[in-house]
Amino acid sequence: MVDFHVRNEGNIFLLTPLTKEAHDWVDENIDPEHFAVGNSVVIKHRYIVEIVNGAIAAGFIVQGT
Repeated sequence: MVDFHVRNEGNIFLLTPLTKEAHDWVDENIDPEHFAVGNSVVIKHRYIVEIVNGAIAAGFIVQGT
């Protein structure tokens, strides 16, 4: 099962947690004052690799488009 979906929107990425565990990880690891669009966290281009690698290192499955 996929835990996160990542979508490239050009200058930003949308990181969408798909499981309760993924939502919990976002709450624990992403700035609590992050900007969100719906259920997705808006991530600047320069931070996405570090965040996705952190999620993968924590055992999550990340799928991207």
